[in-house]
Amino acid sequence: MEPSRKTLFWLVAFLFAVHNLEESMTMPRFLEAHPEMLRHLPFTIAHHGFLRALAFVTLIVMAIAVWGQVRPHSSPPLFCLLLTAAIILINVAMHAVTAAARLGYTPGLATALAFNLPTSVYVLRRGAKERWVSRRAMRSLLPAALFLHG
Repeated sequence: MEPSRKTLFWLVAFLFAVHNLEESMTMPRFLEAHPEMLRHLPFTIAHHGFLRALAFVTLIVMAIAVWGQVRPHSSPPLFCLLLTAAIILINVAMHAVTAAARLGYTPGLATALAFNLPTSVYVLRRGAKERWVSRRAMRSLLPAALFLHG
């Protein structure tokens, strides 16, 4: 038996929050051990700013989950769920590439691979199979996710 759409909205939101919690807890120690990681950024960000950003995007995904509870068969919240899954999948790829390049753990890697990868793939495949949104909307997911993740 497949999970309901309402369940998927909350599953994605919950796993996204867990992933962001892992990042928030492991990032300070990681950056302390690898200060060179910050030298390549065109900006600087303090840990409290990073935490605010994580909290903000987590709240957005939670709001999408609430919207999905009210309108689980409506295209706009389903598109937002699919877009969130696509963004998360890009984030998983970034974690994997960074970890491979560093030959080790990077903040968020464990939950990205263990939870976010299979869940995002499942949501995107199910959304395509059940035609939650139009084909045009499905084709727009990758460019929109790349833009929003960037």
